[in-house]
Amino acid sequence: MREVIYKPTNTGDGVIVQYTDSFILDKGMKISVPNQYIAVVFDNEKISFRVEPCVGKVIFKEYGKNFLGHTMKIAFIHVTAIPEMPWGFGNIQVNNDRLKEAYRVGANGAFQIKITDFTKLMASFNGSGEITVGDVKEKVLSLIKTIGVELVGACFANTDVSVFEISSIVGKIREDLFEKLSKESKLADMGIKIANLTVAGVHVNEEDLELIRDRINADDQKNVDDEEDDDNGETTRLREDVQKFQTEILKRMSEEIAAAEARSKTESERVINERLDSNRRATVSTVMQYINEQLDEFGKTISSELDEKIQEMLPLRDGAQESTVDSLTLTAENIISNATTDDDYVPAAAMIYSNVEDNLIHKFGLMHENEKFLIGFRDYIKIVERAKIGNRYLLKKRNENGLFTTFMPRVYKEDENGEPLIVEALPVVRFMQAGLDAENAWKASEMWTVLNRIRHKSDENKRKLDSLFEKENLSQKEYLLSVLKFFKENGLYTKD
Repeated sequence: MREVIYKPTNTGDGVIVQYTDSFILDKGMKISVPNQYIAVVFDNEKISFRVEPCVGKVIFKEYGKNFLGHTMKIAFIHVTAIPEMPWGFGNIQVNNDRLKEAYRVGANGAFQIKITDFTKLMASFNGSGEITVGDVKEKVLSLIKTIGVELVGACFANTDVSVFEISSIVGKIREDLFEKLSKESKLADMGIKIANLTVAGVHVNEEDLELIRDRINADDQKNVDDEEDDDNGETTRLREDVQKFQTEILKRMSEEIAAAEARSKTESERVINERLDSNRRATVSTVMQYINEQLDEFGKTISSELDEKIQEMLPLRDGAQESTVDSLTLTAENIISNATTDDDYVPAAAMIYSNVEDNLIHKFGLMHENEKFLIGFRDYIKIVERAKIGNRYLLKKRNENGLFTTFMPRVYKEDENGEPLIVEALPVVRFMQAGLDAENAWKASEMWTVLNRIRHKSDENKRKLDSLFEKENLSQKEYLLSVLKFFKENGLYTKD
């Protein structure tokens, strides 16, 4: 009797299930199941038994003589055949009544599925030939689009987030979409579930963006024209006073910061941060009244406590309208540009650090408790896989055996089984959550460390800073200006 061995004939990654032709079982028929496969054997079109990886097993000897002469068929299932697949949809018409904006929006990303029930999977498709990744992808993409279009459209129609800041709600879109897909009965009926889903980006039609820009620019110009019409002699005098005051501040800044440092470095830094935070929200009338009260005092004497007054003036531009204090430019860039000693960079580093931190929490919605940035452990593991520059993982270490070990951050909260539930988010993780790719997130985390070293003066920090600036062939001034530019361009620094 002729020997026949049944085994998969197409072992490509794109094939999930492949069926043999029907055959009449005789004593010479064998089965071989490679690793990463299982086989399901049908007896008269009904599933009869399952075969684990093996080589050349005689079917009737292993699984029963009673099957001899029966019409049978074998399905070979490649259990690891499903790679990550892209998804995307666009041109969702949004009418944002809150912000009076109308535009077309879309989203894209990737997803990965896990087969939970091979019986249901095979029943969902034609039981002959093959079931491919493309077959499954087609059905899943249809569901993602159906659910995602409604979800994304509703999300933008009722948000206070500007069309130019939509990246700040990417995380929420991902969570909502993943949650809805996890509960989708049609996927369960197919014997699959969404194991992972990422949102690479949310995009707005460029023509619509341009129309919104034009409208905003026109409104801004109208406001400027209206304010100029309302200008009077008192405002003109106030501008002149502010200009004189600014000149005095810039002249005395280095001297007064040094005086504060001499009194108590820790106390001075505390005052700087408290004043920056409290005055950020100052009203125009309060700030202008304070300026006028202090002008006479500056004309008479500069007291030993002037450093505190300087710090109160630093965030003036935040509290005042541009039409009122156009000439006052005490921004982080201004402070850096006018610095003459290392001490002069401390307030600028504090301003940048504070605003970026505030944006990570409030603009990008990162989890933050007890002065710590946190992230769900499952979300952390997903970022670990994306945190890669070229062939180098940022959060994995290759062992001598060639396998990788994932860096484990501090655990903040465990589940009932003692497994990590929430962990601390490293700086590179935070910046990837804010939408930066791995390379720019790594760059941002390096800059974050430098800002911290400038803020907290010590001999060790000075040595490390000097070494860095020498390596980068940049002065501290040039380096800080590049940091400021980088954070501005990526929407992380918005104070000025």
